[in-house]
Amino acid sequence: MAYVLIHHAVARYEEFEVVFNDDEARRRRMGSLGGSVFRDFEDPSDVFIVLEWSDTGRAKEFAAAYELQEAMKWATSGADRPEVWVVDKSLEADA
Repeated sequence: MAYVLIHHAVARYEEFEVVFNDDEARRRRMGSLGGSVFRDFEDPSDVFIVLEWSDTGRAKEFAAAYELQEAMKWATSGADRPEVWVVDKSLEADA
């Protein structure tokens, strides 16, 4: 399994959530199997997104896509420069 990890700050979480949800069809079309959004306890504007992919190549295409860059700009209102990684799961633990 491949994962796209995205970390960035958002100016207004409610706006980010709308953009993220509106982008679901595009993510699915590009091969996303779903994912989760996490927020820092101490700074709720600090957002972490984990998206799962069955294909590393498609995950890399998504991460490099112009549409992702534009969606992140809109979602973050320019609050922070997003960081994006494509990673492969290498270890899993039961606890």
